[in-house]
Amino acid sequence: MAALNWLEDVRAELAATGLSRAYQKRLLKELADHIDDLRCAERNHAMSIEIADHSRISSRLGTPQDVASAAKQQITRAFFAHRHPVFTFLVLPLPLLAILLVGYTLGLIGLLSGLKSYSDVAWVASLAGLMIHGLAYVPAILLTLGIAWIAIRSKAKWTWWLGAAMLVAIISGLLGVTYRMPTMPGTGLLQVGFGFPPQLAQLPQTVIPLVITSLLMGCTLLRGQRIQDTTPA
Repeated sequence: MAALNWLEDVRAELAATGLSRAYQKRLLKELADHIDDLRCAERNHAMSIEIADHSRISSRLGTPQDVASAAKQQITRAFFAHRHPVFTFLVLPLPLLAILLVGYTLGLIGLLSGLKSYSDVAWVASLAGLMIHGLAYVPAILLTLGIAWIAIRSKAKWTWWLGAAMLVAIISGLLGVTYRMPTMPGTGLLQVGFGFPPQLAQLPQTVIPLVITSLLMGCTLLRGQRIQDTTPA
């Protein structure tokens, strides 16, 4: 009975850590097997009583709080982002953003080439303009979501997460996209580059990544608080 109570206490502590349910279930099974092994290893009556006592189990395997804390540390240390936060959140976003910009540009060129034969259709021209304008937003938004996913998965400190988001926001805000749809062959214009100071029209490019990050941070904190509030004492 004491072993079951100890396992239930560990289950409650694990629920507050935010670790995946699959990992929690696997760890609890391993702990239950370990307790069974201890019982089988000790044949005398006195040791059986010792193993059955809640405090004795804690003295051998650790308190439920210690077990949950150790499990969380083991998981977070397994992530590259947690072990190398400077590279992950302050260095890596720069080349990733460049790759996303190049990839979006190449895809955009391919799509626009396919729409050449429909250039006289009004909605096609509007769609092409929207896709060109998306060059200033889509890569930065995708990278912001990717950073959030890594930060949440690796349990990174919010300062690293916010720092990466600010870096993406600043670079995105410096990106200028100028285009003019062609009225006849050879009259179109597309200019992409970084400039300082940014124009007022580029302000949303800075704000959107920060807003997305703030919302995701808030949801993550609320989710963690809700788990703690619903964890039985």
